[in-house]
Amino acid sequence: MRVLRSIVVYRCESRKSQSNMSSVEMPKTQVEPSVPLSLPEDTNSSRTASIEKLAEEKIVNTNASTPIENNEKKPKRQRRNAKNRQIANPLVQVGLPLPVPVERNIPSLLHKVMKVCRDFIHNICPRGNECPSYHPPMEINDGVTEKGTWFAVCPKIPPQSCDCSFFHVSERDKERYQQEGEISPELVQKAVHKCLVENLTLVGSELYCKAFLRGLCNLKNCHFQHLSQKQYEDEVFYEMKDELAYLFIHSESFPKTADGIQQPEDMKMKHQVQYNFPNDPNILMQEIHELRSEYISTRRNLEEQVDVLGAENSQLRTQVQAFHTANTALNEEIRQAQEAARQLENDKCRLQKILDGNVSNATAELKKLLEDAKKDAERAREAFSNVNADMMIQCEIEKRKLIAEINYLKNQLQDFQNPAARGEDVQRRQ
Repeated sequence: MRVLRSIVVYRCESRKSQSNMSSVEMPKTQVEPSVPLSLPEDTNSSRTASIEKLAEEKIVNTNASTPIENNEKKPKRQRRNAKNRQIANPLVQVGLPLPVPVERNIPSLLHKVMKVCRDFIHNICPRGNECPSYHPPMEINDGVTEKGTWFAVCPKIPPQSCDCSFFHVSERDKERYQQEGEISPELVQKAVHKCLVENLTLVGSELYCKAFLRGLCNLKNCHFQHLSQKQYEDEVFYEMKDELAYLFIHSESFPKTADGIQQPEDMKMKHQVQYNFPNDPNILMQEIHELRSEYISTRRNLEEQVDVLGAENSQLRTQVQAFHTANTALNEEIRQAQEAARQLENDKCRLQKILDGNVSNATAELKKLLEDAKKDAERAREAFSNVNADMMIQCEIEKRKLIAEINYLKNQLQDFQNPAARGEDVQRRQ
């Protein structure tokens, strides 16, 4: 498993150099990748020794002839291209021997980063050795089971600098783990999503039924292990904890080499306690496991509550938005009403000013007419007085005349009644 991590580091570092080789013409015959001539020794595991034994039996002696010497009979252009490909190989650049083609049934560690045949894992692949995908060896010599990691973390940080298919962590998660030794729940959920959705399970792992995790497995005798969502999250958490501890804590004290591959003896985590099983004899580890399980369940419940509160918050936000829209419309209507009232007030003031002006003008004219009428009345009164005085004088004169005539008529009447006087009068007239 630790050798695979080193190979992952080598693969990520050599991706850029491999992209420069894409423009070079590749040979028609496809060569399978293989292990180097010398594999690191593992004193505590017989797996590496078994792999070395099988590899040495199948590896062709490289001292006989080089790949360029075998192509001497080929055209000059093909020999030149082969030589350029050999020089551009990153193993040659760092001073390592080139790998030699091996048969498919050799359990090469580089095969673990290839595309694995899912039909072979489910024991239903009909293509056999002609299958273009990798068929992982489930068992090797000496009865040792090939059991690798099923969760690999890419050491490239930040993840934007690498486009491999392994799991990536950010610089913030790395610093948090190095300082506090904790893994954020968001990172665990991201890893679970990658394992479930993107099918991250590799060779030699404990095969979990992902259909059961999604609630789609109806088989009575399923060949894969059925885990609950909580158990699967625990497995992912512990695998991630091991990977992060190896990459960001224990690997800092390792000596650096040109190819990035270390000895297995230096990569062993001797002081790391495995407490990912509830039946661990250490009581403290059991309590830690129970507390971690309780923490995960509590976090899941809190997330459900957060989802419910988020839905309620969304509804309240919708209502607030509706109220805000209605309030905006009402404010607009109030503003329009205030504008109309202000306009009416302005019109009232303008009309009041016009009316006051008209009233003042009419009052002035009436006062002027009244003064003229008074003057006319005075003149008429004076004229009437004058006329009245004249008429009184004339009436007095006429009265005197009438009185005189009446007296005269009375005298004549008396004379007419007296004949003697009448005769004298006749005589007087004669």
